[in-house]
Amino acid sequence: MLRLIDDYDITILPKNENTKPLARQYIEAGAIPERYLDDAIHIATAAVHELDFIVSLNFEHIVKDKAIRITSQVNEAEGYEHVGIYEPGEVISDGKT
Repeated sequence: MLRLIDDYDITILPKNENTKPLARQYIEAGAIPERYLDDAIHIATAAVHELDFIVSLNFEHIVKDKAIRITSQVNEAEGYEHVGIYEPGEVISDGKT
């Protein structure tokens, strides 16, 4: 996976002073369990950097209706835009549809 970063010139978004506090708010609101702070930081990084969406295979903590709903509410309350959270099948087309 790490080699893909170099092979495809992938940009790594840095955390900033707003990322961790926003992630903590997700946890406090019940979107993500506390012991999975990295998952909350993943979503918060997307919000802070104004990404439209993230694609994840993490069905346990990220791609869940509860997490999507609560992170959206927290983002709105904190002045961030909604970050769409999708599984790969929702954004990748096989060209047949």
